[in-house]
Amino acid sequence: MCSRATQIGTASRTPPGKIYEWDGKSTYVKNPPYFDGMTMSPAAVGDIKGARALAVLGDSVTTDHISPAGNISKSSPAAKYLIAQGVQPADFNSYGAPPRQS
Repeated sequence: MCSRATQIGTASRTPPGKIYEWDGKSTYVKNPPYFDGMTMSPAAVGDIKGARALAVLGDSVTTDHISPAGNISKSSPAAKYLIAQGVQPADFNSYGAPPRQS
């Protein structure tokens, strides 16, 4: 007997190849621009010059403190983007939620 999760996993399409096929229409995951021009073989490691710390945080700060969480406000930039993509406010997820299976 198969569980529903197993059935969904088995039915999921896995694209061929070694490179992820980004869905340009996705409102969850976008291809980050730092992937542009990236190759399968990394460049040689070099010195880092002129770098500055973005933040210096103590041991008690976790990603829960610095990552957005909670509902997406209808007046937020995220909501404006989603609405422009055709997502209705009733279909908004939350900032910390994983993508839904469609």
